Amino acid sequence: PILDWRQGYVAGYSADPTGSKGATRHRLVPHTDDAEVTLNCCLGEETFEGGNVEFYGLRGTPEEGQLVGRVHRPNVGTALLHSGRHLHAVSNVSSGDRYALIVW
Repeated sequence: PILDWRQGYVAGYSADPTGSKGATRHRLVPHTDDAEVTLNCCLGEETFEGGNVEFYGLRGTPEEGQLVGRVHRPNVGTALLHSGRHLHAVSNVSSGDRYALIVW
């Protein structure tokens, strides 16, 4: 099948989500993406703390909703590629600002 890229944007998370720098939230709750795969590339400053990417199993499997993996403080300039069916979240950013280029 052909991959169908539909979305591309920069998401921002902050310990102080004022919106002035585009980092408008502390975290992101578990969700899936309407895509075959998702590319998540960490951008910005190296000074943020928190903002772990957490995985909660594939939708429609016995592991759905169970924490099955975590990427602690993603490194700036690295990317994750995962199934759009994989439930995933971003934990609270405790200091600084974290940005990610998301393509799905």
